[in-house]
Amino acid sequence: MSKVWICQNKTADIPFLVEEQRVNLYSLEELCYYLYHNIDVIEESFLDERLFVWLEQELNLKALCEKLRKGIAQGQNGFWCMEVLLWESGYYTKKELEAVQETVSRMVQAKPEERGKLRADRMLLDGKYKRAVRAYQQLLLQEVPDRLLESRIWHNMGTAYARQFLFERAAECYERAYTMGRMEESRQQYLMACACAEKENSLENTVTSENKELRQVKEQEGILRYEEEMYQRLEQLTEEYMRSE
Repeated sequence: MSKVWICQNKTADIPFLVEEQRVNLYSLEELCYYLYHNIDVIEESFLDERLFVWLEQELNLKALCEKLRKGIAQGQNGFWCMEVLLWESGYYTKKELEAVQETVSRMVQAKPEERGKLRADRMLLDGKYKRAVRAYQQLLLQEVPDRLLESRIWHNMGTAYARQFLFERAAECYERAYTMGRMEESRQQYLMACACAEKENSLENTVTSENKELRQVKEQEGILRYEEEMYQRLEQLTEEYMRSE
């Protein structure tokens, strides 16, 4: 069962806008919830002076901001600020905060291209397929020294295309992924995307052919004959659908 959070701090009159995801945050609780559930994709730059000013002016958390600024001045990074905020909220257990620390430690050690892939993967999981494709493309414009990582980027970009029913582009990505990484999953998805693209092209050709025939009926035999033909084809499609169920 999910937790029910009761906001104990002031609610902001002006929300903090998370520009990348177009999300407005109105309280410390909402901020901490966002941080906790996006900890693997948040950049250090998220926890900057803009956020501190908002916490100070809108939520009146002056002591907390003083602590954060002092830590930054002493050489702490943005991930440390994230841990402090989650601890100060009081809504997470010791076990949950330990898991956060493990994730933060992994993120600090991760290479920039690995963090970039994680952010693009999150867009893919959230159903933001076009944004995910752009993010993967930006990564591939840079030099990715890890061949297996590059293979996974191509694979996931193929998935983003496939979710948009762009099967030919998806097949190209899966083929590139398999060529580089030899992952069996990429090979299977490549074959599936090729099959879907072939079926889609076949259906388009069928529809185009039928449309030409219907136009000829309408021009040569009149509107009544055209409507009769349309009705018959509709009945035929309905029967075929019922048989396939």
